Amino acid sequence: MRHDSTPENISIPHWMVGQSLVLIGDSNDRYAMIAFCDAYGAPMQEKDSTPNFHTHDPDNNGLTRMKWCTIPTYDLHLTFFFHFGVLTIDPQPIWHASALQDDEFRKQFLPTDLQNRTIHSSNDIVLHLQEAMPREIANMSHIYITQSSLWDSLLAFEFLQKTSRPISVEQDGLHNEGWDNARNGLYAWRWVEHVESYLEVLIRETHHSAIVWRSNPNCPTEDTRGKEESRFLADVHKRMAEEISSAVATDKGVWKSIRYADWRSHETAVGHCNGVHYTAYRPYWNAVWEALGTQGLGSS
Repeated sequence: MRHDSTPENISIPHWMVGQSLVLIGDSNDRYAMIAFCDAYGAPMQEKDSTPNFHTHDPDNNGLTRMKWCTIPTYDLHLTFFFHFGVLTIDPQPIWHASALQDDEFRKQFLPTDLQNRTIHSSNDIVLHLQEAMPREIANMSHIYITQSSLWDSLLAFEFLQKTSRPISVEQDGLHNEGWDNARNGLYAWRWVEHVESYLEVLIRETHHSAIVWRSNPNCPTEDTRGKEESRFLADVHKRMAEEISSAVATDKGVWKSIRYADWRSHETAVGHCNGVHYTAYRPYWNAVWEALGTQGLGSS
């Protein structure tokens, strides 16, 4: 479980009235949305598949289903879409594909279309958004909150562990696996290029008033997932935050259209970790409001 059933005290800024928030991300984004909807007693709705894309969801647990809720008193709509991170976008590193598909339970969640082809491009993701969006908000201008972290860092850790490699971003001898020996840090994965490819399509193909990229804080701690894994994930997530923060600061290319929600600065995670998840998500939303409010909602 993410946290207890006590609703969190999550505030809603006055300028969010009448807006549509669309979260594209992982389980932390799903939990953040659930915490928000729970805080205002808004019932959750789900959709399992769309005409072109079918999500396998064993045991009916809803982990990868599109979810949404509406908070009537604020005319505020929240929608969640799950995705496996930007490294699934072509060209997907071999190491990442291997780690994702080698796990039989996880493999069942891979989204496929009618030709049984894994969603693998930014265009696929946006098409899925357009098909699955609830009808009552389909024509609205949305605020997108997105990210890519755990499905990159966790799979990297699992790959290194399974292949008995040193648990470090810096590697030798993995060029053929898509882990480029000649490049340092996240550049070895071409992570920033994948992020920019994804954002370019999101900017071009969606009707939006703002796009927010959020960072990932420092869960798990050593006492919840062990020293080796927690230190590796902390290192990767720190590098990711630094790369995105620096890119947004350039105000060039796709980054001119991106707001940065620094969840890391709002969440110390001291005593707040539940594995890679958090016991409270108010700091998540405080970071989002800060990113949207500093320049005024809808400005670029």
